[in-house]
Amino acid sequence: MEKTQIIKKNKNSFAISISFLVFVVLLTSSLFFYNNKLTNEHESLKKEIQTKVESLQLDSESEAIKIYSLIEINKKYLEKFRENSKITKFLSHMDYIEQTYNLDFRWFSLNNSIIWTSATLNSDEYTEIDFKLAYQKFVSFVSEYRKDENALFELAFINRISWQDEMKFNLNFLIK
Repeated sequence: MEKTQIIKKNKNSFAISISFLVFVVLLTSSLFFYNNKLTNEHESLKKEIQTKVESLQLDSESEAIKIYSLIEINKKYLEKFRENSKITKFLSHMDYIEQTYNLDFRWFSLNNSIIWTSATLNSDEYTEIDFKLAYQKFVSFVSEYRKDENALFELAFINRISWQDEMKFNLNFLIK
């Protein structure tokens, strides 16, 4: 009796082992074929991408696309140059500064978004004795202009002031 039970158990174990082996072989072969399919799809996509890249390179060689790409790359600089080339607007603003703060600009130079100029306080309003009044007017100009929300320029550090018959000083304006 024990022998028949052992044979039955062995037959059951053998059938389970064979079934498991068949399952593993089927699973392995299906994974192998799925991997081949994915590899082929990957290769075809790679080839398609390569042809698209080559097509884009040929298209980018045309003059219009080159010019457009250069404009897009340098858009920020071109916009800044456009703003800095509004000379008449700057001259009008310099006239406004002269009239508002009673200054007299002797000359100016515009280079790299900086305006250099030499200014004097109008001499018909001040005499040599009125140095304190001229100094107060100068200080008023500096503080008020730096606070002015509508100013087109930023007033840089003033490094030269002189007084002989009139108060003279050099100004540097940075274009905002």
